[in-house]
Amino acid sequence: MSVYKDPRTPYYVYEFQFKGDRYRGSTEKRSKREAQAVERAVKERARAEHRAGNMRASDLTLADACARYILEVGAEDQEVERQLARVLAFLGSGKRILDVTDDDMAKLVAWRRGHRRWDRDDMPLVSAATVNRTTVELLRRVFGRAREHWGVRFPNEPKWGKHKLQEPPERARELHASEREAMELAVRSDGYGDAVAFALATGFRLNEVATLKWSEVNWHSRKITKRGKGGKTITTAITAEVEAILAPLVGHHPEAVFTYKAKRTREGRVRGQRYPLTREGLKTAWRRARSRAGVSDLRFHDLRHDLGTRVQRASGNLKITQRVLNHSDIRSTLRYINVRDDEVTEALEAAQSPRTSPRKPMKSAS
Repeated sequence: MSVYKDPRTPYYVYEFQFKGDRYRGSTEKRSKREAQAVERAVKERARAEHRAGNMRASDLTLADACARYILEVGAEDQEVERQLARVLAFLGSGKRILDVTDDDMAKLVAWRRGHRRWDRDDMPLVSAATVNRTTVELLRRVFGRAREHWGVRFPNEPKWGKHKLQEPPERARELHASEREAMELAVRSDGYGDAVAFALATGFRLNEVATLKWSEVNWHSRKITKRGKGGKTITTAITAEVEAILAPLVGHHPEAVFTYKAKRTREGRVRGQRYPLTREGLKTAWRRARSRAGVSDLRFHDLRHDLGTRVQRASGNLKITQRVLNHSDIRSTLRYINVRDDEVTEALEAAQSPRTSPRKPMKSAS
């Protein structure tokens, strides 16, 4: 069956069967031509998954392994797909996964280090953390999936740790009251402000905010549950603040929670109609708002640090902060908490408070 319009959604829907499996979903495209392109991409992934599932481990190619990984783990994460495509372009899609060596990884990391942010010549080089995340850590997850779920055995698996670049220590960035106010004023009320407010309230990462769907919002249980970083399930409570952010958005779009109004008619969009936010669109809006607010050295990810610090300060319970940030390892949570000097002084004075009177200074021995 080709793509078709479903009366319950403004987008074209794809539906087909391949090797006994049924595939159906929204293309999130209003143009039939664009929808057909999405359908072709989904069919190609289905073929790759079938090949990978029936292929001997010794014959599994990087392209097939990456396609299957995207289908099973990162189906909704366009950033993962984009970064894997970059890796395949360098290593070669036809290369067998068993043939990836430490030498290949060293060359891949060196190549990636020469890239500039957003692939623009006027921008600085990508950070060590970006290189690690988009090469070593990314491929390590694909190999791990192949080993643990597909039964592939790697006699000469790359030694991932030795290829990771040294990163600066994680900072715990906290917003000051004036910065928070300036950012709230700078983010325009066109959908992006709601997304930023939601990130401040929940600590969700940029991609998790941009891809949030109404099907992941459970008003009855007052919980939001979705797939987050690394395919892990993350949750957050629908508190009064979160409800105040989301409730006015109900009805704007049948699937996406955060949307924006098109300012002009072009590229398949119609002026005045709402469309889902994208990761890149949210990043661009964030950079512009930060510039208008005059706030420096503030990343979108710092909103997680800000929330973690506020929760820890309010609760004094590290396990609660870990749950709020959806960390599986409490050591990660420790890196997200900022402690001010005055808090250290107050804690020290509180620990010393049982003394009924200060110690008398010692007399000199003269």
